[in-house]
Amino acid sequence: GVESLVDERIYEATPAALIQVLEEHDDADCVLLVGHNPGLETLVALLTDGTSDHGRGMPPGAIAWLHLDGDAAIEPGAASLRHFWWP
Repeated sequence: GVESLVDERIYEATPAALIQVLEEHDDADCVLLVGHNPGLETLVALLTDGTSDHGRGMPPGAIAWLHLDGDAAIEPGAASLRHFWWP
């Protein structure tokens, strides 16, 4: 089965706080993080291109699918954007 967790730290979290939450699940093959802006869109920008550009524009309901290679650290520029969906 799939484990579901609710973590109050995610609401209005900074990218650094979101990275800390993700690092707590580094043994998982896949993690779905549902959060709020501006922290989530800033995290996506930081992980994909190494900058924290607030102008990325993740509208409410948007989904960004990121991929980290193997045991890569969760750090700026470490992820690739596989797909982006928006309502």
